[in-house]
Amino acid sequence: MRTVWDRVRTWCGKRASDTSASATCALLACALLFVSTARAAEETVGAGDDDRSAAAAQLTESAPLEVRWSVDADSAWNGFAHRVVAVPDLDGDGSPELALSVLAERAVEIRSGRDGALLSRFTGPESFGFELCVVPGGAQGAVALLVAAPMAESGGLVGGRVSLHALPGGERLWSRSGDAPGDRLGSSLALASDDGFVRVSSAGAARLIELATGTDVESDLPLLPWWRDALPIGDVDGDGRADFARSASPASGDTWTRVWSGQAAEASQAGALLHQFTGEGDDSFGWSVAPVGDLDGDGADDLIVGAPGDDHHALDAGAVHVLSGRSGQPLHVLRGSLAEEHLGATVGLLGDINADGRAEIFVTSYLHDNTGSLRTRLSVVTLPESRGTERAVTQDHAPSRL
Repeated sequence: MRTVWDRVRTWCGKRASDTSASATCALLACALLFVSTARAAEETVGAGDDDRSAAAAQLTESAPLEVRWSVDADSAWNGFAHRVVAVPDLDGDGSPELALSVLAERAVEIRSGRDGALLSRFTGPESFGFELCVVPGGAQGAVALLVAAPMAESGGLVGGRVSLHALPGGERLWSRSGDAPGDRLGSSLALASDDGFVRVSSAGAARLIELATGTDVESDLPLLPWWRDALPIGDVDGDGRADFARSASPASGDTWTRVWSGQAAEASQAGALLHQFTGEGDDSFGWSVAPVGDLDGDGADDLIVGAPGDDHHALDAGAVHVLSGRSGQPLHVLRGSLAEEHLGATVGLLGDINADGRAEIFVTSYLHDNTGSLRTRLSVVTLPESRGTERAVTQDHAPSRL
């Protein structure tokens, strides 16, 4: 088994002569660098007593999952579905939609959550779509999307750019460029606790931007401590505050995801460590993490964790773990079935798209096309009704495109 860094180095090395692949490799390297830098501080945090092996959980093997729909990248190595976020219903069919980036093509696509059909596509500068952030009511009461391009040039200098786009069409409402070379504005995006503002990180600093106009409210803010820059996952311990999840840096070789309480004795400190989930071997457990709401009806929010290096069915077939936020126990495990499928590189909650009472999630994987190249596949799957199940996500080998 190999670390994520080993996989990226090997993948890029084999394709050094492929121009499009080289461009994607450069963007992947930037992505790994940003993630590793942002997570570096947490490597010193103690593991605590609550340590569970999610991959070793005893779950019942059952029939293959129901895949609602899948859509594949137009070409190999194009960064399809680098970032994926759910957005409210835009086409009036009652189902939420998905916004996703195609990083090497500098594009963002809006797709129907019900069937994956393409609703719109808009483009921007270099690295457009590196980060995405949904802004409900961000465009005169309509849904808008913040798009980051930290490698964008302005006046011949790489300073980064953040822009706000109305959905579904993608009309640009405003854009904000970095102030200096190497600024990398848009390295991360997070809606501020106060409505109407977004906190945007750049190289070594952050700024608070007004969503209505794109102007700075505050600049040169210090970067947040690691625990405040973690992923809010809802209230899992019942204290009335959002709790946070964080995974090990990809560069560390560790495979864990930790959950901390949002309740802290002082505002400058993290809350208590609630759970630590540990992967199995080098399965890249924690590569992706997302809140999924209360799936088991215990009153606490749950979470999903991707492990794209899981070898249970085949080398690097991947897996997605659905975990109880309250007890930390596994609810479901979805496993890839093909070698180098890397199921779980991206995970997230879409919602109940057909009102049957069961949640749909989106996941990414990779399939070999007829030239032997790997193409990204974005799939929407329905979670089982019964708890404690383990299912294989079966894939055909022939990429398709909606």
